[in-house]
Amino acid sequence: MFKICPCCKKEWPTVQDFVRDTNIEIRGYQANFTNPLEGYFLFTHLPQECRSTFTIKAAELSDLNPLIRELSQFKPGNEGCLGYCKEVNNLQQCTNSRCPGTHIRKIINAVKEKRGQ
Repeated sequence: MFKICPCCKKEWPTVQDFVRDTNIEIRGYQANFTNPLEGYFLFTHLPQECRSTFTIKAAELSDLNPLIRELSQFKPGNEGCLGYCKEVNNLQQCTNSRCPGTHIRKIINAVKEKRGQ
């Protein structure tokens, strides 16, 4: 089992089931600047009877962008840093190819694309 909603107990057997569910909305990313795989994506389960927001570790969604498994620590504030990962609710795609955050943000885009957001 990939994920169970902590509020309504809805089950998503696989990552693909989860990211394709149109009742899930990605809300943000809380970076872990030492280990990008330990950061958290924030999601909200949208049905009116639930409205729960919960986290999923970046490592659990790494199949959506295998490059993040090879990443080193973030270096926020370095040359070319746009600072997006410092803002939990900022879902913009980073264009700094030297930053691990770029690969993390590709996961955000993959989730949004699979759901038509």
